[in-house]
Amino acid sequence: MITYNKTFYENPVNSYLLSLDSPNNVMTNKATLRRICKKLSGNSDYNAFAWHELDYGAALFVKNWLITQELSPNSINTYLSTLKGVARELWKQKAITGDEYHHIKEACKVKGSRLGTGRALKKGEIFTLFDYCYGFGAIGYRNAAIIALGYGSGLRISELSQLNTENYLNGDFRIIGKGNKERINPIPKQAKKVIDKWLLWRGEHNGPLFVHFRRGNNITTKRLTPKAIGRIISETAQHSGIDKLKPHDLRRSFATNLISNGVDLFTVQSLMGHSNLETTRRYDMRGEIIKNEAVEKLVF
Repeated sequence: MITYNKTFYENPVNSYLLSLDSPNNVMTNKATLRRICKKLSGNSDYNAFAWHELDYGAALFVKNWLITQELSPNSINTYLSTLKGVARELWKQKAITGDEYHHIKEACKVKGSRLGTGRALKKGEIFTLFDYCYGFGAIGYRNAAIIALGYGSGLRISELSQLNTENYLNGDFRIIGKGNKERINPIPKQAKKVIDKWLLWRGEHNGPLFVHFRRGNNITTKRLTPKAIGRIISETAQHSGIDKLKPHDLRRSFATNLISNGVDLFTVQSLMGHSNLETTRRYDMRGEIIKNEAVEKLVF
């Protein structure tokens, strides 16, 4: 039986982590808190850190440390968002004053931006990936289905990991994304063919869609983790001769190709499960091509 542990909930880190919307966010924020604590106290144990001593000066120290690490503004703000979240819990628990919380919030932001990283798949590269996968039996068909969904539906690695066969409804996928938000993504016919081929090997019984294999190509019921799926995509690209393809580039390719073909940003935003339209804009990898085409239209 679960019992209420007041001491556990009074720890601002625990209450902050409980407010997050997914296990992946929890894991990422735990790693961030360890780094922050290590820098502030020399000890990475965030449960042992004296959070009630967090103040404006400490927040400025963390921000300036992150700036000296030459991280992008977006990466720095990700760290500072975690620190601000813990400060909010401290304020709710009356461990710091409202003024102190306001001052910490003011310290926890930096301005600026960087050009997007990653790339979109070039024409024909998706078929190169499929052709490579099909040479490895059941495992290859599983890997091809992972790539087909990442590219054809723009799913996050974490979303691919969490898919079950029962999420596959009449050719569409029901997805629970960031923020515990549900959406329905239609699947292109070509991607659907790849997924259906994998299901012939796996079977259509309920459970994780993408699973581990034992030795001898024996399919298990153990779900692939996001880390394992990312490794599969990276290794498939490397071995098939595709140049510098990151797992998240499948999602970037999805957005870029839709925008290139005239799909409006609001529709792309909905398909990708973004809360903010500006986030969707950052997935458009056409930048340099569009700028080059634009300047060539100048009349001299």
